[in-house]
Amino acid sequence: MTDSELIRLILQGDKEKFRMLVEMAAKNCDTNRLNLLSDSIGYLHASLKKQTYLYYMNFKPLCNEQQQEKLEQLFGEMFSSDVQIGQNGRGGRKGRRFGRHTNN
Repeated sequence: MTDSELIRLILQGDKEKFRMLVEMAAKNCDTNRLNLLSDSIGYLHASLKKQTYLYYMNFKPLCNEQQQEKLEQLFGEMFSSDVQIGQNGRGGRKGRRFGRHTNN
């Protein structure tokens, strides 16, 4: 997938999210339309995640061990925003090697 196709995928997902917000705010909200929009957003999100892991898997063999650790941190930060919200606010993988690190 090219960069322009990825950008189009991201923008399409943003448009669908906005359409969903508009529908939710409508006086007579159509739950069938919301279901369709939700499915569309899920499909776009899954497509984007698949492209992300393919990029990672293709890039990883080009890195030495230290670079692979950095790559893991970068992708961990990106994926940490997808973690469900926990009881203390935004969730994360604290105590593991994924997510944000302050020691560079």
